[in-house]
Amino acid sequence: MRRSAMNTGRILLLVIVALFVGAVAWQAWQKYRVARANDAAPVREAEAVVLGVRTHTLADPPDMNPKNRTSPVVTRFVRFQLTSGEELELPVTAEQQAQFQPGQRGILKHQGTQFLTFSPRD
Repeated sequence: MRRSAMNTGRILLLVIVALFVGAVAWQAWQKYRVARANDAAPVREAEAVVLGVRTHTLADPPDMNPKNRTSPVVTRFVRFQLTSGEELELPVTAEQQAQFQPGQRGILKHQGTQFLTFSPRD
């Protein structure tokens, strides 16, 4: 009986580790696919208006043990509307996000979902 419980515990541990490794591998695969699709996409340049900026913060759950807490992951986005009416929300760095003001007009350059540059027009 005792040996059976030990085997069940080991199997459960292996399943949990396999699920964790699978989740990490899936995330890496998704990032690779997006990066590859962006590299294959043409560089587009178009007139655009900044609709707004937003910041998404992924923090640890509040009930998590304080010893296990990590730094929050912050992702910043800028939303543009092209003259064609198409809207794009592109991830940017904190430095890039600071340059945008809603209503600002300019030339947006991007490749797939990757922000390249924005040249404001006065």
